[in-house]
Amino acid sequence: MGLYRPELTWDEVRAYLGQAATARFNRLLNGPPSENESEALNDKLETAARLAAAGVKVADVHAIYPGSIRWGKAEALNSVEEMTRYLLRPGSTPCFGKPIFGGLCRGVVVIEAATEDGRLLLGDGRLVEAAKLAAELIAAYGKGYMFQELLRASDGLRPISGPTLPVLRVYSLWISGDVHPVYAVLRLPSPGAMSDDDAKPGCVRIFVDMKTGNVVRGHDMAKEYGEPVHHAPVTGEPLAGKQVPDFQEAIATAVEVHRQFPRQRSLGTDIGVSHRGFVVNEANASPVHLTYQLAGPGGLLNPELRPLFREVLAERGLRGPVKGTPWPWQ
Repeated sequence: MGLYRPELTWDEVRAYLGQAATARFNRLLNGPPSENESEALNDKLETAARLAAAGVKVADVHAIYPGSIRWGKAEALNSVEEMTRYLLRPGSTPCFGKPIFGGLCRGVVVIEAATEDGRLLLGDGRLVEAAKLAAELIAAYGKGYMFQELLRASDGLRPISGPTLPVLRVYSLWISGDVHPVYAVLRLPSPGAMSDDDAKPGCVRIFVDMKTGNVVRGHDMAKEYGEPVHHAPVTGEPLAGKQVPDFQEAIATAVEVHRQFPRQRSLGTDIGVSHRGFVVNEANASPVHLTYQLAGPGGLLNPELRPLFREVLAERGLRGPVKGTPWPWQ
């Protein structure tokens, strides 16, 4: 994160948190599992059910493995053979597959089309045997896997994202009985990627102005801290002057998502900026904040954010340092 930069003061360096420290800090903010909503948030279908009931737009689910997990009219898949037949059936593709439990885009796959010889065309251009893919997915994610509608980038963002869905991460805190949006980062997929969370060169994170939705600064996640990115990795379009269309609607969506989890004090909401509007992908109970600290104005415990964290901790009854935990009072 560029902590070697000689222009940083010691206080500025201390504002940055590594991944392990961030996890400890998130636990400090949210309290033990009995006091938060992490169990529901770690189940993508449970999260989607709660959001759909509140009128928040989520992706349509078309099929689920195993069939014991029920979701509306989604087709039940109970074996490699059933999943293979489903994926090869006309009308099943294009689709987007992902594990029901898990994160960091592990196990996700874009399937564009099926061929007559039993193969599948993936979003990155590869052709794979449908039966082999089904076997691999079930072996790795047998606890739960689903196939959703394939969302494409909105017309407004496609000039800088390309067709693969860009995702807006909005981080928020629960303070004084309601949700306070803190920061937003736009995630642009790398060229040829099937999702927004691929650390190949060109996987760019953009810090977004919370009032206007304007692009502030971009960073390539495959590189260490350095010169900011000035052009979109897929299209080559300049990033200067670009913004997230209808940005305040996206912020309002993130606020509504957090309101459905009132016992979760710290939450990262992932919103797909899609061809059918803002669609919530998932919500993260323990955000890593790496994209903020690389693309944003400084470390997480900076002077602007520290007072907000103090309020959250004070509402938990914490007003002094907790051993082994990053503390925002200094």
